[in-house]
Amino acid sequence: MSDDWLQRANDLKRKSDKERASAYEAHVQHVLTIDIPHWQQGSGDWFTVKLLALIAKADNQNRERIRLGFPQEVEAYERWQQG
Repeated sequence: MSDDWLQRANDLKRKSDKERASAYEAHVQHVLTIDIPHWQQGSGDWFTVKLLALIAKADNQNRERIRLGFPQEVEAYERWQQG
């Protein structure tokens, strides 16, 4: 009986990991498709657009510091930068 409970708990954990990964990727895609184009055009003044400008100006050491708080935004910027 406890093995069955443990299996169900592990299944739920895996599912939540997949859901978290999916939400992470969805946010990265949002930054790539919505925020970065506004930043490029200079048409947005919300936080993420200003953050992208900061990421673009940061050297590698400071970009890693920004990544600690905003990993999805830094990842999106780096994907965009690499083409």
